Amino acid sequence: MDRPGAVVGRQSMIAGNKLVRKNSRIRSLSLVIALAIVQSILPFFNNLTQKNIHFLDDPSLLFWIAGLTLVTGLFAGVYPAFYLSAFKPGSIFKRKATKRFSATSLRKGLVIFQFTVSICLVFAAIVIWQQMDYLKSMQLGFNKQQQLILPLQDGYLNNENNYTALKNELLKYPEIRSVTSASAYPGIANLNDMLFYGEGKTTRDNVDIHLSAVNNDLIETLGFKLLNGRSFSKTFNDSAGIIINETAAMQLGYTAATAVGKKIRYDVNDLHGEMNIVGVIKDFNFESLHNTIQPFGFTTGIFANKYGYVIANLNTHNYASVIKKVKAAWIKLNPGVPFGYSFLDQDFQRNYGREQRTSTIVSYFTIVTILIACLGLFGLAAFSAEQRTKEIGIRKVLGASATGIATLLSKDFMKLVIIAIVIASPIEWWAMNQWLQSFAYKVSLSGWIFLASGISAILIALITISFQSIKAGLANPVKSLRTE
Repeated sequence: MDRPGAVVGRQSMIAGNKLVRKNSRIRSLSLVIALAIVQSILPFFNNLTQKNIHFLDDPSLLFWIAGLTLVTGLFAGVYPAFYLSAFKPGSIFKRKATKRFSATSLRKGLVIFQFTVSICLVFAAIVIWQQMDYLKSMQLGFNKQQQLILPLQDGYLNNENNYTALKNELLKYPEIRSVTSASAYPGIANLNDMLFYGEGKTTRDNVDIHLSAVNNDLIETLGFKLLNGRSFSKTFNDSAGIIINETAAMQLGYTAATAVGKKIRYDVNDLHGEMNIVGVIKDFNFESLHNTIQPFGFTTGIFANKYGYVIANLNTHNYASVIKKVKAAWIKLNPGVPFGYSFLDQDFQRNYGREQRTSTIVSYFTIVTILIACLGLFGLAAFSAEQRTKEIGIRKVLGASATGIATLLSKDFMKLVIIAIVIASPIEWWAMNQWLQSFAYKVSLSGWIFLASGISAILIALITISFQSIKAGLANPVKSLRTE
């Protein structure tokens, strides 16, 4: 006849095997549901990340998904099976507590890990949002609002006659304040540059100055601030004139006050000549804020075709109406040529498309991670309340209030969240500092961001465990202490 301990041991093994089989069925069902959900949200994900993923068309990917599900499921099912089979029959019959340090530590460790990841993602979401808002609101040194761009990149279009006809037509509309043109405008790549050196210097002192060929009224149309000298004008012969920014003046050896009237020379291969500085404008960001301000100069068309883009400054917010009129003028002058347009502020903002996608992705991952962390904490709170049922009953009989019981249970979990905050703080500081290094102009990691991410984690944890804590505090102590 089998001893009671052997019977209990076999029963534990049988229970463990049943648990593994049950987990296997749940795992298979979960895989099917997960594949259906992924397939349904994949178009949205592709649109968000600018990718073209079709995982159902790749058998190898499906194989890896199934394999990963199998492996994780085995780990999830084998652990409780071994845990059940490891029970000592004597301890069970004596009703000794079956607490194991390793099991408790594992559960708490997982909660700490989940909240560490959640806190890091909350911190990242705040920093990314703050940086994107800073980029959007930063003064660039020119007026980027209400600037309509019409590309004339076709060789048939980008000439003086076509530009003049289009400009005259557009200025008939009261919604358009002014019209000009340029070979490049802020927010797009500018490939034109030239090496210059100042008076009394040689080619060894060359300064690489980015150039944009423009029409006379571009400085006024885009609202650049003239610090000294004058803008281009039909009154003067500006074919050899150049307007430079402060950085170019400084690197050439001048200041904004002394540069006007000076000549700068270029001597590169077969190109030789000199230009006269007619004006100095305040530094501005021609490129995205990933880059520092570079030496820049405007000419009237020596090094590039100044009719590449038409820029119309609008004085209305009724963009649909004005675009309709501009399109009519375009078709009238250029029948058969496709009409295209953009706005300068939108073109400039496209430089941060990757960061905007990152912000959206981090926001979604933050929500998902917080939900997972809450589920883990909720399960641990339920388990802890169940394990301490009799302790809670005794405390209530001795006069403990429902609030006191809820505080007692919540205090243990708050320790886990605080540990997660301590672990997350250096990680999030390092990670976001690395991300911000790609910007020449960036926000600082203020203390309030650390405080906000930590407080949000504490509030989320309190909300998650409040149900179990209040439930335990309001439980009838008679039921808790009843002998089975």
